[in-house]
Amino acid sequence: IVKLCRWSSIKLLFPYGRNVLIESSSELIIELIPYLLKNRCGIRYVRDYYSFMAKWSDINNKKLKDELYEVFNKQNIFKFNGINLIDFIFPHLGYLGMLSEPLTIIAKKTEKYIKDYNISCVITLGAHRAHIFALLEGAKMAGAKIITRQHGAFGAYGDRYMHYDDVGICNYHICPGNGDLLLHVNYNMLYEEKCKSLGFINSDYSIRQINKISDKRNSQVKKIKQTIIYVTTMYMQNKGSLTRFKTIWKDSVLYNNQKIIIEGLNKLKKENKNLDIIIKFHPSQNKDNIPHLDYLNTHNGLSFVFQTPTFNELLIKGNIIVIDTPSTTLIKSIVTKKPLFILNSHLKLLSDAKNRLVKRAIVKDDPIELMQSLQEFVINGVYPADLNNNEFSSYYSDPFGDGNLYNRIGEFVAQACG
Repeated sequence: IVKLCRWSSIKLLFPYGRNVLIESSSELIIELIPYLLKNRCGIRYVRDYYSFMAKWSDINNKKLKDELYEVFNKQNIFKFNGINLIDFIFPHLGYLGMLSEPLTIIAKKTEKYIKDYNISCVITLGAHRAHIFALLEGAKMAGAKIITRQHGAFGAYGDRYMHYDDVGICNYHICPGNGDLLLHVNYNMLYEEKCKSLGFINSDYSIRQINKISDKRNSQVKKIKQTIIYVTTMYMQNKGSLTRFKTIWKDSVLYNNQKIIIEGLNKLKKENKNLDIIIKFHPSQNKDNIPHLDYLNTHNGLSFVFQTPTFNELLIKGNIIVIDTPSTTLIKSIVTKKPLFILNSHLKLLSDAKNRLVKRAIVKDDPIELMQSLQEFVINGVYPADLNNNEFSSYYSDPFGDGNLYNRIGEFVAQACG
C-alpha cells in the first residue's frame, strides 16, 4: 500500500465502517495506512492542491488589490506614532486577499467531497499551508473530525505557532510524549482533552541491540570499522518560519557551525582510516544547503547525500550520529542505542529537555567542544553519557517503548472516527 500511494492518482475506498481522508504524503501519515485498514478504516486520498494554488499565485487582480488598499488606507489600521506603514505591510495582505477565492473553492470542494463519500475524519500533519487550512475548514463544515500528527521535536525546544497549526485546528492531536502534551496544556488548558501522547518512533527498548563500539576502549576503538552519520538541518534563507523563534534564525550561525563540524570530521577521517563519514543534508534543499562547498570538493574522504538514502536508512547503517540541530532527527535517533553528539546552538533545547538529554547523549553548545568530544570518543572510547538511559526518549519520542506505536494510533483513529 505504501508503494502504491501516489499523491494525485490513487483513489481507494474500502467498504468498511468508517472512512478516513489522508491529507499528507508524509511518511508519518502514510506509514499508518496498513494499521488503519487493519482497524476497518476505509482510505481516501485528498487531491493535489499545490498545483491548483500555483495557478493563482501568478494572477494579478489589480482591481481587487486597489479596493483592498483603499479600505485599509482610509481606516488607518497600520498607522503607528504618526507613520502609516501600509505600503510596507500591504503587499503581504494583498497577496492573502488574492488567495481568498481559491481557498474558498478548496473549502467548498472538500465539504462536498466529505459528504459525498461519508468520510468520518481527516488525518494530517497540521495546517502548515493556506490551502491545507482551507481544506480542513471545509472538512469541519461537513462534520468530519480533524486528527493531526505532530512532526518534530516541539516538546524539546518549543514553538510559537504549533499551537495554531497543529492543535487549534483539530479535534485530536497525536504528539510524541508528555513533554509535548504539557507544553500544549500550558498554552491552553483545554488542549489536554485534544492531545494524546501516543509516540513518534516505533521503538522497543527491550530488544534494541547495544552498540558494540561503546564497550571498546583506547586503541581498540580505532581498529573497528565505524560509520559516522552527520545530519544537518535546513537553511531558512529569509523565508519560511523565521518568526518561530525568540530571536531571528541566523543562517550564518548555522553555516559557521556546519563548517566547524565538517572540518572536525575531516580531521578525524585523516587520523582514522577505518572511519567512514556520511554527511546527510536536508532533503528539501538540493543546491543551497552545502556549507563550505569548496571544502567538500577538495576532500574525498567525506561523502554527502540529500534525498536518498533517507535519514531513517542511514540511522540503521551508522554507528555514531552527529546532529547540528535538536529537532526531528533527534527524536528519531534517541531511541537507538548508538552514541549521539548533539549541537545545542542556534536552536536551543528547553532546560528540562536538555537535562534529560545529557544523561543519554553528548550535548554541547559550542561546535568546537562537540568535535573535541567526538574525537575523544572515536580515539579513546570516552562516552560519559548512558546509552541505556531513556528519560528523554520516553518523554519526547516514545512513551511506551513496546513496539506497538502504529497499532496504538490505528486503534485510536478508528475509535475517534467511529
